[in-house]
Amino acid sequence: MFKGKKTILRAYTKVDAVVAYKLFNDEELRSLLDPSPLLPVSLAEEEAFINNAMNPKDKSKAFEFAITTLQGKYIGGCSYFNFNKKTRTVWIGISIADKKFWGKGYGSDALRTLLRLLFNELNARKVLLNVFAFNARAVACYEGLGFREEGRLKEQQYRAGKYHDDVIMALFRKDWEKA
Repeated sequence: MFKGKKTILRAYTKVDAVVAYKLFNDEELRSLLDPSPLLPVSLAEEEAFINNAMNPKDKSKAFEFAITTLQGKYIGGCSYFNFNKKTRTVWIGISIADKKFWGKGYGSDALRTLLRLLFNELNARKVLLNVFAFNARAVACYEGLGFREEGRLKEQQYRAGKYHDDVIMALFRKDWEKA
């Protein structure tokens, strides 16, 4: 487990499946995360995701974390993936799935905790992420942590009858250390 000021990053457990199933079937949340059509997720799909998260093939390349409050309440998940040992670059993703915890610093805290792990334990040099351009809250969170836009895939995502840009953001270890 990795502890932040507001959150804990821990391995998934089977009991997370039912809570995650309820949270991740929220249409607004899914519209901010998933480029695929907004179709419901079944409990079996959520259980399969969590079973895969509980048994990663190579933890040095990818890992899924459950995000909980300090009191142990499951509120979302984050991950690192596509860790390239040669270039020391890695991609991340995060979701605070419980809307009661939006805008209260839980996402920033979980990301700080994840970044600390990536830079200090896995020796990452650069951390990258994708975000939909219309997700202003997420973009502001990432910028507040030092991420900067590196690229933009124009009209890459289709959501609510319109095409939207997909933004690629990155944070270098040297910039994280300065902050």
